[in-house]
Amino acid sequence: MEFIRQLLHQANPSMEGLISAFEQIAQNGDIALIKFDGARLTQRYTILISFPLETGRELIRTDTDDLKQGLRHVLERYVA
Repeated sequence: MEFIRQLLHQANPSMEGLISAFEQIAQNGDIALIKFDGARLTQRYTILISFPLETGRELIRTDTDDLKQGLRHVLERYVA
């Protein structure tokens, strides 16, 4: 989690850094999904993080046209 927090403190984290954060989520045993939806005209990206049932955490999801901003948004909610 500390890696993700440090990344989010950067003014403009790289896309590579944001993807590395999603790899960290998977290493934590959670599920991360980035969907590119070519059928949509708006909000073409869906980004979500889900958790094992026993954690009791609610799904984190956003639909956006700005992939980088969407990645930051769900990561901020993940570490909150």
